[in-house]
Amino acid sequence: MKSDDKASFLKNVDFDLSKKVTRINLNSMLYPRTVVMRAAYSFTDSFDVAVEGDDSSSIVFIRDNGNDKLTQADFEDIAYRFYSELIHASVEETQARRYADTRNALIGAALKSLFPITGSLNIPKDTKSPPIKEPKLKNNIKSTTKNCK
Repeated sequence: MKSDDKASFLKNVDFDLSKKVTRINLNSMLYPRTVVMRAAYSFTDSFDVAVEGDDSSSIVFIRDNGNDKLTQADFEDIAYRFYSELIHASVEETQARRYADTRNALIGAALKSLFPITGSLNIPKDTKSPPIKEPKLKNNIKSTTKNCK
């Protein structure tokens, strides 16, 4: 990558070598919160990650505790890898939304074939209902029924 391209690519990235932190400022119009969180989560196995922000922007902090000898190039590599993960998460989310109706229809068809609905309950004829018990009333009052004619 050319140095001009590199400079524009990293214009929203700050590095603090003493604290071993990469700070990435993201536009929420380009990277929605769900995409940022998915990308950040993918980094949690190797780094400490924190996400802050509001409706207009997100700020991602990535800290590496494992290596005391990180260079500026190492921090830039972390930023490049995070941006790649953002693109990956964004494409996955777009595909999930695009194919949600198809996926739901296929799942519904599969479930329907496993559990067919016939309009009536398929209860075997030899099954008996439990006897209905008359409720107990307080004060020994017996229930009465009236016959209507």
